[in-house]
Amino acid sequence: MSSSLVSSPPDLPAYLKGVYNLNPVIGAPSDDEVIRIHAVMQMAQKAVDIPGTGNPALLVKLAEHLFNVQMARYRIKYLTATLPENTTYTPPTLPSHLTVQLKPVVDAPSDEDIIGVQNAIQVYS
Repeated sequence: MSSSLVSSPPDLPAYLKGVYNLNPVIGAPSDDEVIRIHAVMQMAQKAVDIPGTGNPALLVKLAEHLFNVQMARYRIKYLTATLPENTTYTPPTLPSHLTVQLKPVVDAPSDEDIIGVQNAIQVYS
């Protein structure tokens, strides 16, 4: 199953290829592949914020590509579980300077769990 999941990035303009030239992701993405997608998205967002430059449609395509690779990671990691209703989602270790602490989530996340992750992302960005 893992090698059958392929996510291809959108075509990038030269200024974004200079950040990272994204390649198709086969199977579960590595952390480095996800980091590269985030870096390209951040630069694309900066370009969109400047009037007359950037391409909002490209930003949407990059977000979709990020979603697809994250779903591939999820499918490979969690959908093979024998009893998915008893699956525990363990958060990554966060840098020590962040005041937000995430806890493992069992089964479906609560609204508080989702808000906690969103807060961690906001604090980290």
